Amino acid sequence: MKQLVFSKLPFILILGSLLLGCRDNGISDPDQSYLFVDPVNFEITAPVFGSRWDMGTTNEILWVPFTRIEKVDILLYKKSEFIMTIADGVPNTGKLTWTVPMDLPYTSHHYLIKVINPFNEKVLLESEQFYVFN
Repeated sequence: MKQLVFSKLPFILILGSLLLGCRDNGISDPDQSYLFVDPVNFEITAPVFGSRWDMGTTNEILWVPFTRIEKVDILLYKKSEFIMTIADGVPNTGKLTWTVPMDLPYTSHHYLIKVINPFNEKVLLESEQFYVFN
């Protein structure tokens, strides 16, 4: 009987360690604040897949704001190719009004927007692909 109890001891210690580590979300480094996201609730809600934004038009980029992050950077990509910075260090309010530049290098349906934490450059959100036409 004692042998059975001792064989479960490492498992109990590991489980206890994990539970205590979860108590403070296991994050002691403030640069890891990007980990405080709820994958169910945080998303870019505009643009959505297949939406069309014409060059020269003003549109709203919408996202669910993050907790513990005051400012974000918003970037434009075509597939995996970085195109431009839309905004640097803007308040994490969940809304940014943006006029699509007339001089974008491509007319394409492969554009996407990334919202990143400017302090550690971790991608927080990535939109679905949308169209940009001239």
